[in-house]
Parts: sequence; structure tokens; C-alpha cells
Amino acid sequence: MGAELTPSWMHGAACLNHANQSIFFEEVRQSIVKEAKLVCKSCAVCSTCLEYAMKHEEVGVWGGTTTNQRAKVRRRQNLDKMMSIA
Repeated sequence: MGAELTPSWMHGAACLNHANQSIFFEEVRQSIVKEAKLVCKSCAVCSTCLEYAMKHEEVGVWGGTTTNQRAKVRRRQNLDKMMSIA
């Protein structure tokens, strides 16, 4: 017991106090994604959030990016690694 389940940086996240937190997990309607990204844009921990989402393969809008955007970055990084080995 006593292990922190939520990383401490998350306590400073702008989305934590947003009236409608579900917008960060709605990626179908672009208007909602834009709203979520606007919140991220003003967030003090946006870059830390993005790093966390990349590492943990989170779903939804994290660090101002969507699940698909982060997947594309991961694929590009994996391709770059493969090309450097070849």
C-alpha cells in the first residue's frame, strides 16, 4: 500500500479540473478533439503528459495529441531505429 497510483505531475494538469473530462477520450468528432487540444495548449504539464502517453500507449487526447498521432510518431521512431540498424 502507499504507492501513488497517479503520477504527481498529473495534479497540475489542466484537464483534471475541466468541467467535461470526457472530451479527452472522444476522438471521433473533430470539434471535440479541438476543444480538448485547446485545453492541452494552455496546460503547464503538456510535454510531460505527452511523454507519459507515448511511454504508456494511452488512449485519448494526451499532451495535445490524439491516439492516432502518437501511433504515427511511434511507427516513425521504429522505422528510424530499423533503418539505423540496417
